[in-house]
Amino acid sequence: MCPNKIQKAELNEGECWDRVGAVITWNYVIDEVGERAIVKTKIEELNDENRCVRYSHLGGKIVEKYYKETLISKIQLTPKDEGCTVTWSFEYEKMNENVPEPDIYANYLLGVAKDIGASLCNA
Repeated sequence: MCPNKIQKAELNEGECWDRVGAVITWNYVIDEVGERAIVKTKIEELNDENRCVRYSHLGGKIVEKYYKETLISKIQLTPKDEGCTVTWSFEYEKMNENVPEPDIYANYLLGVAKDIGASLCNA
C-alpha cells in the first residue's frame, strides 16, 4: 500500500501479525531526509472496541540514536461519516536535549496513513 515508504516487514516473533506480543521488523525510507533504516516494534495492546493499537519500538536507528530505551506509539481510529480519523501519538524520552522532537516520524506516519487510506478507497 505504500512501497515507497515501507519496503519490507518481517514477523520475527509470534504466530500472527495482528496479535499482542508480535514483534515485527520494518525497513522504511523517509525520502525527505534521506533516512533508510530499520525499526523493530512489538504490539503491546490491541483493543478492537476502541480501535487502537499500541506499539513499543525495541530497536533500530530511531530508538538507538534518539530516544532512551522506550519509544511508544499508539494508533487510534475514530469512525466518521465516510471513513475514519486516525490519531497517532508518541510517548518518549529523549537521549539528550539536542535530540529533535519526533516530528519527522509523525509526518512520515501521517503519509503512511494517507497512502493506506487512498489504497483502501481505491480497492
